Amino acid sequence: MTLQKFKIHPFESITIVVFTGLLVPWLVRDGMFVDGVTYSTIARNMADGLGSFWQLHYTNTLYPVFYEQPPLAFGLQAVFFKVLGQGMMVERLYSFLSASVLAWLIALLWKQFVHSRKTSWLPVLMWITIPVIFWSYRNNMLENTMSIWDLASVIFIIKGVRSGKSLNGCLITGSVFILLAFLTKGLPGLFPLVVPFIYWLIFKQCTPGRMILQTFFVGVMAGFAFLIIYISGEGVRLFFTSYFSSQVWHSIEGHREIAQYGRISIFYYLILELWPAFLIMLLIKYVGNSKTKFSRLFYFGKNFWFFFYLGLSASLPLMISPKQSDYFLVPSTPFFALGFAAEILPYVEKFMHQMRNRFFIIVRIISGVTFAGILIIAVMNFGKPYRDFEILKDVYKIKESVDYGTVITANRKMCENWSLVAYLARINNNSLDCSQAKHDYILVCLNDNTQKWPPKYKPLNIGLINFILLHRTGY
Repeated sequence: MTLQKFKIHPFESITIVVFTGLLVPWLVRDGMFVDGVTYSTIARNMADGLGSFWQLHYTNTLYPVFYEQPPLAFGLQAVFFKVLGQGMMVERLYSFLSASVLAWLIALLWKQFVHSRKTSWLPVLMWITIPVIFWSYRNNMLENTMSIWDLASVIFIIKGVRSGKSLNGCLITGSVFILLAFLTKGLPGLFPLVVPFIYWLIFKQCTPGRMILQTFFVGVMAGFAFLIIYISGEGVRLFFTSYFSSQVWHSIEGHREIAQYGRISIFYYLILELWPAFLIMLLIKYVGNSKTKFSRLFYFGKNFWFFFYLGLSASLPLMISPKQSDYFLVPSTPFFALGFAAEILPYVEKFMHQMRNRFFIIVRIISGVTFAGILIIAVMNFGKPYRDFEILKDVYKIKESVDYGTVITANRKMCENWSLVAYLARINNNSLDCSQAKHDYILVCLNDNTQKWPPKYKPLNIGLINFILLHRTGY
């Protein structure tokens, strides 16, 4: 039996198992990071006709018109809600498909530089094992969608640069994908504009004049496409005016959330996320050629530097704002993974050629058993919360007693419990109101001895853990 008879290469099966194992057992469970719950709520609302593409809607009391993020990812996810309903698995399916599409795009970009299908699993494996990646896809972050457009843009721009023509259709297509990235997460999606420059810097396969022309052309085409959208309606102009004033400029000026180390936090996040993959790369290089001097381990090839600079171009510009988080790095991680994979490719190929077919058969058997185990674990834990257990239990109890879309009175502290707000909105479209208005329901903290119950309200005995739900009994 020869290796070619395997339909799926054994190392591809390992990658599939790792990919599935890091995502599926968490995606089938309830609970997400608050931002991911917020995004799925806005998308669900759009599917229900609450809000529109350019006037997103979160809750009746918090961001009734949501200008905090561009609308494209919400619009795409709204299609899933429109087709599949409101169940919690909709956004999780969207996240899993987003990860799958990006893995496929990583393999496509790899094949532009390495003409071998047998090793396309390598950068995918290095990418999915970066901690912030599987965390981000478990939690429905906007960066998941933006990464697709940016990687597609890089693929087409590289094709355009390599075509030998100064101006061509691939560059136009790449510029369209840049626009889609901008419409998903704003300014961080624009980094593929530097692809012609970085390609020229590393490979020197064209003149500086052509590189400048191609960069200018891609930028102009993306800008022209945005201009067409911008002038298409008053609602579009209002959205971007509000988005830049409330989100972009305030973030740059430091009036929004500020990371622990301010603008240089991105270096901390880069080191924190990438050091395991970087050390593995050095270890494989050392083991693969033990005669190499230690200093030679830090000599890297052109492919490494090309992808490494692309990764930096997608991450270092984030320093413009002190509002930073580790998941902002998600669009840059495919390029770092591709660079690490390119550097260890010769040693991995050598190892693959040395392995006997018996080894590959064993790997496939172990992979199959592990994959089955992952699916069994996923089925056993389907729908069970893996975070925010008490909040989720209370929100589902509230759902049984309160009509869909009802506004509930609460104090300011509870209205700033963002996880509670998000789950109430996602699960039953309920909003919390901390104004003086008295609605039919009031939610109070169980241990809040300072808040007096107003007259004509009685508590409902529905078994809440942390709250008491009061219901108006008269007027």
